[in-house]
Amino acid sequence: MYNNIFTIIMAVKVLSLPIFIMGFYGGHANYLCDDDFKARYGVVYDGLKIGHLQNTWEGPELDATREKRFIALFHPFWFVMRRLVFALLVVVAESQLWLQIVVAFAFALAHGAYLAAYKPLTNDRMLKLELMNEGTHFILLYHVMLFAGMVPAPSARFDLGYSFIFFLCVNLLVHVVFIVIETVHMLRVFFRRKCFKKVATEDGLVEEETRIK
Repeated sequence: MYNNIFTIIMAVKVLSLPIFIMGFYGGHANYLCDDDFKARYGVVYDGLKIGHLQNTWEGPELDATREKRFIALFHPFWFVMRRLVFALLVVVAESQLWLQIVVAFAFALAHGAYLAAYKPLTNDRMLKLELMNEGTHFILLYHVMLFAGMVPAPSARFDLGYSFIFFLCVNLLVHVVFIVIETVHMLRVFFRRKCFKKVATEDGLVEEETRIK
């Protein structure tokens, strides 16, 4: 009895998290670019197209409309919700494999359509990476369908396993290359700023010595 009650309480808390995220940030949609608010809660919507502050006669305002901000904030909400709902479905409909596959297809299709239609990310490379992930998700789900009894021959399913591993490794390889490129770029920017700072400091010292002389 205790385990069931504890499970229900934890499930309610976990499922309420994405709803709280959407409600909290939606209610503070006009403060998303505020420095204090961003320092405290900005990690959730970092990298999303929420707009920029612009000065008006009524004071600083976001240039993006409220509707566009809600569309961008849907990304972290859906990111958490789709995983929680699918995890709950796996527990509730444990024996319904085809239902799980259909729901996984629907979630992947909805997320891919959302990314392609609204482009909520500021980084185009990250957006393309997200779309590639959804495409890989689709391909792997088709493999899962074939594993679910559509291909009766065990040897054929064994061969399909190599195909599954191939597409999975290609996806992982793209991510690794992306991480390496981003790391190299960040290091170049870091050392370039350090060199510029050093040169500016030396130029300032030379000017100060010249002025003294």
